[in-house]
Amino acid sequence: MNAGAIGAGLIVTLLPGLAALVWLQRPGRDLPAYLADALGLSMALTALAGLGFFLIGLAPGALGAAFLYGVCLATLAAALVYQGLPRVSRAGLPALAGLIAGLAGLAALIGYRLYQARGLALPNWVDSVHHTLIVRLILEYGGLPENFLPYLNADFSYHYGFHLLAANYAAWAQASPEQAVLVFGQALNALISLALYRFARAAGLSWPAAALSGLLAGFAFQMPAYYLTWGRYTLSAGVVILLCAMSTALEFKARPFDRRLGLRLALLTAGVCLTHYLATVMLLIFYLILGLGGLLSALRRRNARLIPWQMAAWALGGGLAALPWMIRTLSDNPAQATLRGLKTGLTAADWSYFISLLGPRTNHLLMILSGAALLIGLRKRSLWHFGAWSLAMAFLAQPFSFRLGPFRPDHYVILLFIPAAIYLGALIADGAAALETAAPKARPWAGWAALALALGVFLALGVRETRSIVNPSTIIATRADLKALDWVRANTPADARFYINSTLWLGNVYRGVDGGYWLLPYAGRFSLVPPAAYAWLPAAEMQQVNAWAEQSKDLKTCDTSFWALASQAGLTHVYASAGRGSLQPAALDECPRLRLLYRAEGVSIYEIERIP
Repeated sequence: MNAGAIGAGLIVTLLPGLAALVWLQRPGRDLPAYLADALGLSMALTALAGLGFFLIGLAPGALGAAFLYGVCLATLAAALVYQGLPRVSRAGLPALAGLIAGLAGLAALIGYRLYQARGLALPNWVDSVHHTLIVRLILEYGGLPENFLPYLNADFSYHYGFHLLAANYAAWAQASPEQAVLVFGQALNALISLALYRFARAAGLSWPAAALSGLLAGFAFQMPAYYLTWGRYTLSAGVVILLCAMSTALEFKARPFDRRLGLRLALLTAGVCLTHYLATVMLLIFYLILGLGGLLSALRRRNARLIPWQMAAWALGGGLAALPWMIRTLSDNPAQATLRGLKTGLTAADWSYFISLLGPRTNHLLMILSGAALLIGLRKRSLWHFGAWSLAMAFLAQPFSFRLGPFRPDHYVILLFIPAAIYLGALIADGAAALETAAPKARPWAGWAALALALGVFLALGVRETRSIVNPSTIIATRADLKALDWVRANTPADARFYINSTLWLGNVYRGVDGGYWLLPYAGRFSLVPPAAYAWLPAAEMQQVNAWAEQSKDLKTCDTSFWALASQAGLTHVYASAGRGSLQPAALDECPRLRLLYRAEGVSIYEIERIP
């Protein structure tokens, strides 16, 4: 990453939050936790600003965004002038040293995340394609769009927190949408570790335990590193802000009359709702557990003041702030608001998939140790609420469990690293502290040595497993495809319409099998099967796309079926890759009325000269 990209990342992820925190919270001794709060608030404020402009029908564009960030900078400067620069005394040197160490570790983790993506030409798998399209739309429109036009005739009602941040990053870094999705998405994935540290500290864990939790999640566990292979960038963003909101809720529970803390809670709640819907469900469960705990305490002590109505009010305020977008989403997708009961008739395949998501072997070992750590950690009073939340998530992750809305059990499985990292970090730190206490005075370093040894073993095992984290079977576009897409963008008319090979993906949605799937978000060209966002098209249009895909998926040559499809879809070009898809270049070379325009590294592009 160059200096411009780093600066853009700092502006987008920290500036709005720091501007808010100078009025809402003074930095304490735990400066990494302060930065995590700034990160969460930046994400929330950006999402809320995007919604505000959408509701008044204004697209701020690049100049508007620059003005808003300028206001944040001016606010930060004014607060520093009014309050004075923070002074670093001798007593504050350990906190400063901790911040420097934390930033160094975070920089190393971001570098590692980018290293894990080293072989990718474009963001990976299916979700990345429509994520890039949304970022492109936001950049071109200058804000949140009403719909996907001119690319798709569908309303836009997707959770957009990540996309708006990535678009802002792209504008500041002068990066393309696909570069922003990949680079900024990987940076956000690394920042999950900072958010985990923040939550662990809010839950009462020591800084070594909190730091261990972040390091384990960043370097040892399979998740969230594996999100790269699926392109789950929106979930990475959702996890970051979810953990910040949960941290604030724990602190507000102890200080229920702190209005500044309440305002932070409301902002973060709204940010979660606008960033990821699964994270919203998990936050709601956490709030319910905290509320139930407070209610039981009030009943036991017969003291109505113990009922956490203040927390409920601030959280509800945050939910109301995000409500216009939530209503829009549910109006466009009413089938998402469902509740399905326990599943019966499980097969071996159900359990096999569940176990595979917890793998590989090193990760199985880490999860087993984490399960034992959770049982031991439940003795900590400060972790009771989090323990209940962890058990609820573990239950929802079972193949037989309830289904809330569109979320399947496997969606919760890939979030189990959160409690696993927290509890395993606490267990290692507690074990080291106990060993230090038990060791003779002549060896006071024994506990720290044991901690370093345990951490080194886990990190070494994890890095060995995750350094090449991308599943080759999920790579849709290669570097050869990227070169072909650049050629398409430079040498074909804007109204070109491409045949691409496709296959059935999920439910009744089809996907492309090669770089042709990237034609729309990357080059702005029509493809026979567009990004998976076509599932939001009007029913008749979606059925038409599926009918074309169904006709194309078994084509072997340019027979009458091919020409009928080309006529129906108004195709002008063909994109084909050797070894991928049913219709291969070797067969297309023999077809009359097709003219080869481009061929390199297995990718061929043809022009349809005339449809018979």
